[in-house]
Amino acid sequence: TTYMVKLNFLEIGKLSMQEDIYALPIDQYTRQAWVRNVINALRSGHETFTILDVGGHKGKTRLFQNKDSVIISDLFDVEENGYIKTNGKNLPFADNSFDFVVSFDTYEHVPRAQRDMFLKE
Repeated sequence: TTYMVKLNFLEIGKLSMQEDIYALPIDQYTRQAWVRNVINALRSGHETFTILDVGGHKGKTRLFQNKDSVIISDLFDVEENGYIKTNGKNLPFADNSFDFVVSFDTYEHVPRAQRDMFLKE
Protein backbone atom coordinates (compact mmCIF):
# COMPACT_ATOMS: atom_id res chain seq x y z
CA THR A 1 0.00 0.00 0.00
CA THR A 2 1.25 3.46 -0.85
CA TYR A 3 0.31 6.49 1.22
CA MET A 4 0.58 10.09 0.10
CA VAL A 5 1.60 12.22 3.03
CA LYS A 6 1.63 16.00 2.87
CA LEU A 7 3.92 17.69 5.38
CA ASN A 8 1.67 20.16 7.12
CA PHE A 9 3.91 22.45 9.14
CA LEU A 10 0.95 24.56 10.24
CA GLU A 11 -0.45 21.49 12.00
CA ILE A 12 2.94 20.85 13.60
CA GLY A 13 2.88 24.46 14.79
CA LYS A 14 -0.14 23.64 16.96
CA LEU A 15 1.98 21.42 19.19
CA SER A 16 2.51 22.39 22.80
CA MET A 17 4.70 25.44 23.02
CA GLN A 18 5.94 24.33 26.45
CA GLU A 19 8.95 22.98 24.62
CA ASP A 20 10.61 24.86 21.85
CA ILE A 21 10.37 22.43 18.93
CA TYR A 22 11.48 25.17 16.62
CA ALA A 23 14.89 25.18 18.32
CA LEU A 24 15.51 21.66 17.05
CA PRO A 25 17.99 21.22 14.22
CA ILE A 26 16.03 21.16 10.96
CA ASP A 27 16.90 17.53 10.22
CA GLN A 28 15.51 16.33 13.57
CA TYR A 29 12.43 18.51 13.27
CA THR A 30 11.72 17.32 9.73
CA ARG A 31 12.09 13.61 10.57
CA GLN A 32 9.74 13.91 13.54
CA ALA A 33 7.23 15.98 11.55
CA TRP A 34 7.28 13.51 8.66
CA VAL A 35 6.67 10.51 10.94
CA ARG A 36 3.90 12.39 12.77
CA ASN A 37 2.17 13.09 9.47
CA VAL A 38 2.49 9.48 8.32
CA ILE A 39 0.97 8.22 11.57
CA ASN A 40 -1.79 10.82 11.43
CA ALA A 41 -2.59 9.81 7.84
CA LEU A 42 -3.20 6.28 9.14
CA ARG A 43 -5.34 7.45 12.06
CA SER A 44 -9.11 6.96 11.99
CA GLY A 45 -10.80 9.89 13.67
CA HIS A 46 -9.71 10.28 17.28
CA GLU A 47 -7.93 6.92 17.42
CA THR A 48 -4.90 6.79 19.71
CA PHE A 49 -1.89 4.62 19.07
CA THR A 50 0.81 2.99 21.15
CA ILE A 51 4.27 3.91 19.91
CA LEU A 52 7.67 2.58 20.95
CA ASP A 53 10.63 4.88 20.32
CA VAL A 54 13.78 2.74 20.38
CA GLY A 55 16.78 4.82 21.36
CA GLY A 56 14.58 7.82 22.02
CA HIS A 57 16.00 9.18 25.28
CA LYS A 58 15.91 13.00 25.14
CA GLY A 59 14.07 12.79 21.84
CA LYS A 60 10.90 14.64 20.95
CA THR A 61 8.62 11.78 19.92
CA ARG A 62 6.23 12.39 22.82
CA LEU A 63 5.97 16.05 21.89
CA PHE A 64 5.24 15.32 18.24
CA GLN A 65 2.94 12.35 19.04
CA ASN A 66 1.03 14.10 21.81
CA LYS A 67 -2.24 12.28 20.98
CA ASP A 68 -0.67 8.88 21.56
CA SER A 69 0.89 6.72 24.26
CA VAL A 70 4.65 6.76 23.69
CA ILE A 71 7.10 4.44 25.44
CA ILE A 72 10.76 5.38 25.20
CA SER A 73 13.47 2.73 25.36
CA ASP A 74 17.17 3.44 25.57
CA LEU A 75 20.35 2.38 27.36
CA PHE A 76 20.56 5.22 29.91
CA ASP A 77 19.77 5.05 33.62
CA VAL A 78 16.77 7.37 33.70
CA GLU A 79 13.78 7.42 36.01
CA GLU A 80 11.00 8.81 33.90
CA ASN A 81 7.39 7.80 33.40
CA GLY A 82 7.07 5.74 30.23
CA TYR A 83 10.80 5.05 29.95
CA ILE A 84 12.40 1.63 30.02
CA LYS A 85 16.10 0.89 30.02
CA THR A 86 16.62 -1.82 27.46
CA ASN A 87 18.73 -2.82 24.50
CA GLY A 88 17.11 -2.33 21.08
CA LYS A 89 18.43 -5.70 19.97
CA ASN A 90 16.49 -7.59 22.65
CA LEU A 91 13.32 -5.73 23.60
CA PRO A 92 11.25 -7.09 26.53
CA PHE A 93 7.92 -6.74 24.70
CA ALA A 94 5.80 -9.39 23.02
CA ASP A 95 5.49 -9.17 19.26
CA ASN A 96 2.78 -6.77 18.10
CA SER A 97 2.71 -4.91 21.44
CA PHE A 98 2.79 -1.53 19.69
CA ASP A 99 0.99 0.03 16.75
CA PHE A 100 4.22 1.70 15.60
CA VAL A 101 7.90 1.42 16.42
CA VAL A 102 10.14 4.34 15.53
CA SER A 103 13.81 5.04 15.96
CA PHE A 104 15.54 8.33 15.26
CA ASP A 105 19.30 8.87 15.08
CA THR A 106 20.03 5.46 16.60
CA TYR A 107 21.03 3.05 13.85
CA GLU A 108 24.45 4.61 13.34
CA HIS A 109 25.26 3.86 16.99
CA VAL A 110 24.55 0.14 16.63
CA PRO A 111 27.72 -1.84 15.83
CA ARG A 112 27.66 -3.09 12.23
CA ALA A 113 27.73 -6.74 13.29
CA GLN A 114 24.55 -6.21 15.35
CA ARG A 115 22.51 -4.10 12.93
CA ASP A 116 20.59 -7.03 11.40
CA MET A 117 19.60 -8.16 14.90
CA PHE A 118 18.50 -4.61 15.75
CA LEU A 119 16.32 -4.37 12.62
CA LYS A 120 14.77 -7.83 13.11
CA GLU A 121 13.86 -6.99 16.68
